Amino acid sequence: MSIGSVSARYGEALLRFAGKGDAAARVYAQALAIEKRLVSVPDLERSLSDPEAVSPGEKLRLLSCAVAPEPLAGELSTFFALVIRRGRADMLRFILQSYARKYENANGIISARIITAVPLGAEMLRAVREKACSMTGKDVRFEASVDPDIIGGAVIMTGNRLLDASVRRQLEVIRGGLVNTQKRIL
Repeated sequence: MSIGSVSARYGEALLRFAGKGDAAARVYAQALAIEKRLVSVPDLERSLSDPEAVSPGEKLRLLSCAVAPEPLAGELSTFFALVIRRGRADMLRFILQSYARKYENANGIISARIITAVPLGAEMLRAVREKACSMTGKDVRFEASVDPDIIGGAVIMTGNRLLDASVRRQLEVIRGGLVNTQKRIL
């Protein structure tokens, strides 16, 4: 069975198991935190993936540490124990990604990334978020990052959509137009 189909099945199972309301929101927040930790700490993912290097109990403890100082949600602890017992710990990052997408779809949430040349202030980020929410009718949650190479403006990514309103992109378009014009003149 492929990683995609396994992670989709486990992601759906976690979505159902976590339920609704505050408990589900807590599971979602912790799942996102753990998924980010798995990406940023490759040794953690390797330790979880190795069936013999770390005991199942130690794997659960490592996952609990990923959300410390907050205690791991009981639903996640139970779910992780099942994933580890079934020998699927090597797919945990993909399972959590699948769960997050399913949770977001079920709750009208859009995850987006905004890249700017300089850090956005809290007020500006709030204004951009409010505008995006009113345009989409959904709860848009931004992860902000900085890339000075875009010169100015912003690049917004969500799912498979990209809005490049950067100065760098605008300069590339102008340059392309000038090159085409020069070719026609010559």
